[in-house]
This record gives sequence, structure tokens and C-alpha cells, in this order.
Amino acid sequence: MNRFLSTVDKISQKTGEMVSLLIFPMILIIVYEVTMRYFFNNPTKWVFETALFLFAASVILSGCYVLKEHGHVGMDFFYLRLSIRKRATLDVITSFIFFAFIGVLLYQSTIMAVDCWSISARSNSSWGPPIYPIVTTIPVAAFLLLLQGLAKLIRDLHLAITGKDNRKAI
Repeated sequence: MNRFLSTVDKISQKTGEMVSLLIFPMILIIVYEVTMRYFFNNPTKWVFETALFLFAASVILSGCYVLKEHGHVGMDFFYLRLSIRKRATLDVITSFIFFAFIGVLLYQSTIMAVDCWSISARSNSSWGPPIYPIVTTIPVAAFLLLLQGLAKLIRDLHLAITGKDNRKAI
């Protein structure tokens, strides 16, 4: 079980590290656009959507890393007043909401991605880039989030039952 948990954590960690690198191409293309627009009076058609796609991919794919690092927004006012064992119990109870949401997201986004690939969906802009790659990041991210959520549930169950915290930093 520890091997599974460690593997999921490493996948989430590496995903977060790789996705964080998307900031560099975003910066480069935005600097390129500013240069072209204001110094050469020759704006581009493609920079806005490309930057938007890179940003969307970074936000969507970083969810598993954020969950691993306990960075999602929570209702801490009451939650932090509980013992760590009661927090884990509450997390186990509320995990059913998480898994229902992620299950629907994974199912629906997979259908959407398959549809986009089957028709080679494109943006309606004047540039008209393909959107199926960015749409595909949604089910991929949902699957990664599902894996990290499962790892969190296993750890929370262990903590709720035994009172021992087995979360380890990588």
C-alpha cells in the first residue's frame, strides 16, 4: 500500500513540477506579442489563445499537486478546531462528495475529449487552432486528481482508524 501511495505522490509531484514550467513559454510569447504590437505595430493572431491554452493546462493539470500539498480551499474555521483524527474522519465522510464530483467530471470530460478528437474541433477565432489537445487535459487531470484523492482517502482512513498519521513528504 505504501508503494501505491508513494507512486501517486511522485506522479502528482512530477506533474506539478512539469506544469510549473509552462510559465516560461507563456512569458516568452506574451513578451513577443508586446514587442510585435508596440514596437513593430504588427500584432499577432495566435498569442492570446496560445497563452490562454497554456494557462488553462497549467491550472487544470496542477490540481493533483495542489491536493497532495493540501492547498485547496477549505472551511478552516471549524475544521482546525478538531483533533487531527476527527479531521481525518470528517475528510473520509466528505470524500464521497469529492469522488462523485471527480467521477462525473472524468466521465463527461472523456466524452467531450473523444468528441473533440473525432471532429478535429477548432477554436472559432480568426486563427482557429485545434482545441482537442487542451480539452484532453481535463480528463487527464481528473484521472490524476482521482488517484491523489484515493491516496488521500487511504491515508485519512488509516489516520481515522489508528490515530497514526502516515503522511510522508517526498
